Amino acid sequence: MAERRHAGRPAAPGVVVGPLVVWRPANAGKAARAEGGGEVRRLAAACAAVRRDLLVLGDQGDRLAAEVLEFQREFLADPEFLGAVEEAMGRGVSAAVAVREVLDGHIAQFRAEEDEYFRARGEDLADLRDHLLATLDGRRDPPPALPEGAVVVASELTPSRFLALDRRRLGGVALEGGSVSGHVAMLARARGLPMVVGLGRVAAAAGEAALDGDEGLLVLDPSPRTRARMAARRRSLEEERRSLPARSAGGYRTADGERVEIRINVEDPAALDEEAVRFADGAGLVRTEFLFLGRPELPDEERQYRTYRDLLARFAGKPVRLRTLDIGGDKPLPGITEEEANPFLGLRGIRLGLARPRLLETQLRAMLRAARHGPLEIMLPMVTLPAELEAVRAMLGRLREELASGGEPVPLPPLGMMVEVPAAALDLERFSADFFSIGSNDLVQYVMAAARDAAGPVAELLDPLHPAVLRLVAEVVQVGARRNVPVSLCGEMAGDPAALERLLALGLRSISVAPSALARAAAVIGRFGAEDHGGRS
Repeated sequence: MAERRHAGRPAAPGVVVGPLVVWRPANAGKAARAEGGGEVRRLAAACAAVRRDLLVLGDQGDRLAAEVLEFQREFLADPEFLGAVEEAMGRGVSAAVAVREVLDGHIAQFRAEEDEYFRARGEDLADLRDHLLATLDGRRDPPPALPEGAVVVASELTPSRFLALDRRRLGGVALEGGSVSGHVAMLARARGLPMVVGLGRVAAAAGEAALDGDEGLLVLDPSPRTRARMAARRRSLEEERRSLPARSAGGYRTADGERVEIRINVEDPAALDEEAVRFADGAGLVRTEFLFLGRPELPDEERQYRTYRDLLARFAGKPVRLRTLDIGGDKPLPGITEEEANPFLGLRGIRLGLARPRLLETQLRAMLRAARHGPLEIMLPMVTLPAELEAVRAMLGRLREELASGGEPVPLPPLGMMVEVPAAALDLERFSADFFSIGSNDLVQYVMAAARDAAGPVAELLDPLHPAVLRLVAEVVQVGARRNVPVSLCGEMAGDPAALERLLALGLRSISVAPSALARAAAVIGRFGAEDHGGRS
């Protein structure tokens, strides 16, 4: 049979060729009638059983699995949820109908959000709903037995169903739907499993499959040529990973000995790859939004302080660069951000922080306190004017004095800025930052006037190697060199081998990449030598 290709979106990197397993779990039942007395007892028993299941699934030796399911356990114990279900049962419906009614309402609210992060939280609640309904119905849907290296195809996979799969035999996951920011994708990335989402309907039941998590491609019944190409790519990726300890031993260097700093980006500490932490030069971008998004209340100073302190401990003396809250644009926060006609060009990043000073001050106080525990750096997003940077510097000085007068002296961390607004990139000489970090994702969208989430012809404009983008990057590198201010780049551009070679040729010697891109970036840097420097601007 000729091979068939399905294109989707990359969710977790890697390549695998293995036996195809299609898993289409049964949907939760639609019980619609009351079942007489004892419904409250049945509900309590089902909740207890699901809590036990979640504890077992979460006890798989990694912190992320436990934390992913903690939200569901907390929701099960929430008196408001249980009260709403019991109130519905008081109207004469069964426990199953009441559970569906209450949880469907919450799920609909999350799924109505424009932000993919919030929509993914809706999928977590759908997972809990289906788990509870299956338990109430007395039926379980066990995962399939997997052959070695299985490529599992499903319409959707909830966190609990993913965690129920035999991780020793699972080779990769391909979803007809799914989300790149959902918990299943986070789990796959943390476990080094290739994953592709958004494939659309896959008409297959058995056979062989090749899955490319870097390209977002599922190939059914792959040809010998495709198999050979995938196998070669997998060997190359494995060789890059195996060579990482040796490459990192004396610091990452080009072929002719120039030192290049490679840090990693941190989306959520719970999903952080410990191998990447060990071999990276530090954290070059910690997106602190994970503390704020998808939670019922804003994190207080103490919670933020403990989180930053613990992260510094994990990096064991390596520098950790915390970005202040970057919401707005594609990351709305109910009650904080405002509805805007064009949110990417509106009140976002440091603009929002300065407009909501109490929110920013709480975060800065937590960062100052955490700076006692290691080399912490503070980075501001969406800086456009020198006055914005100086306002935060003054705020830090005042907060530091307040902490000292309260008996808590703290160091003053380096304060830097992201260079992602073209006006700032073109006027960088006037900014008194301690470091510059090029945010290539936003810089490209603003230079090319093409939204980061654009599709079709507009998406084709999002070219990080466009001459205008490279000219601005070169300008930032040159300004940093003239003023002796460190310059790095923390966008996706640094994880693209072709783009990274151009960045090295422009003189950039510090990058921050996704943990999964660390080995590949190190390999590209190791091959970059004197003969490549002719392209440097």
